[in-house]
Amino acid sequence: MKDHEQIIITLLAKIAELEKIVEQQAARIAELEKRLNKNSSNSSKPPSSDGLGKLPHTTSLRENGKRNSGGQKGHKGETLKQIKSPDIVKNHVLLTCPDCYGSLVSTPVIGIVKRQVFDIPLPKIEVTEHQAEVKYCECCNKTITAAFPAGVLAPVQYGEVIRSWSVYYQYQHFIPEDRLQQLFYDLYGIQLATATRTGYNRIAFDTLASFEESVLSAVKTAAVKNLDETGFRVAGKTQWLHVASTKTATYYHISPK
Repeated sequence: MKDHEQIIITLLAKIAELEKIVEQQAARIAELEKRLNKNSSNSSKPPSSDGLGKLPHTTSLRENGKRNSGGQKGHKGETLKQIKSPDIVKNHVLLTCPDCYGSLVSTPVIGIVKRQVFDIPLPKIEVTEHQAEVKYCECCNKTITAAFPAGVLAPVQYGEVIRSWSVYYQYQHFIPEDRLQQLFYDLYGIQLATATRTGYNRIAFDTLASFEESVLSAVKTAAVKNLDETGFRVAGKTQWLHVASTKTATYYHISPK
């Protein structure tokens, strides 16, 4: 066998070996890509394995509605109606005739046309001062101060209504803390410090402790429940919001896993 024939045979063998390696690598790459493309929407993997990357939204299969937007035929609308006892009554007197400019000062009123405007009062801070009497008891030989109402604990403080609105705005309507602070300043001219709002949230949390236990118990004992989780950042670290719900109760829990 000549040298060039031997070279050709060697090269063909090498090519066959390389083709086999390429096939093996292609199969391996395909397997790895398949693993990488798996997520909670196309496999049995939990949502927590998806990380914080956003998955593409599935196109809705629902057909477009046939109804036009707005009120539907036969629907009973909510019509604003006048009330018998308005909070404020403003009388508009008629002193002169708008046509002949004659005086109507002494002319008797023969009727009244009423129009009512429903509106929200301008926001205004109301300051209530509590004054507790101080007296000297000769029997006890000491000075006694009258008791303040429950919740009145400091010489100056915000009241329960502000505390309630703060918690309501933040957790029912998801208003961020900086915007919540701006809201109270714009409407009422007050600066609610972060520590103050945190204290309000803690009071609400402690008050709802028994309710939380009842919700957790209802979810645990339910025969059928829905479970889900989603990731988000807390102080720069990944946390997971777990939710368990039934037809009548929903329980949330945050944990690192």
